[in-house]
Amino acid sequence: DTASAAEMREPIGISDNPGQPWTAAYGLGLQLWNNGGTHRYGHTGAMPGHWALVLVDQESKDVVVALANSTYQGHRPEFFNGLLSLLGSENPRPREPFRARRREDVAYPELLGTWYWGPVEFRVSSGPDGRVELNASRPGRESAFRRAADGTYVGESGYFDGERLEVFRRDDGSLSHFEIATFVFTRSPYDPGAAIPGGLDERGWDAG
Repeated sequence: DTASAAEMREPIGISDNPGQPWTAAYGLGLQLWNNGGTHRYGHTGAMPGHWALVLVDQESKDVVVALANSTYQGHRPEFFNGLLSLLGSENPRPREPFRARRREDVAYPELLGTWYWGPVEFRVSSGPDGRVELNASRPGRESAFRRAADGTYVGESGYFDGERLEVFRRDDGSLSHFEIATFVFTRSPYDPGAAIPGGLDERGWDAG
């Protein structure tokens, strides 16, 4: 169970270098590694002619399993620690959807929260004086929007300065997506039901 697994990961025997943080230890049946504050656990193993390694990232639960013959000389935990770090940075787990606090002065309260432009995550939050703020997981397209007289929003700073934020609804009245200067934002990455900017000719794509 979870409590037993946590107990197994508690360092008991530590490879202690004076004046240095511990980098390797043993728990209850597990080898432990501390890679600059990132904790991994698992175990190495070998049979005549073969060796193996299982390495688990304690926080993300990503796993590396390595199998090789004994002539291979690359069996170093540092390499596989780097591999786990690369996996975590290049293939991060989806975060919990952002739930913004609704405010009475926001024209479209359901606009708040997490949205995606293709695979890129954005978050819409409420700002002062009825404004909404658009922030990206990657820097470069942050923007703030003021509420216009007709109830819509117009960019007043950032990447979308001067552009209108248009809200689109489904037949049942729920918000399906919003668009800013042909950028279509949906609740899920690459939403197949999202509109195509500019529409699509009934005849399909035409290079002519």
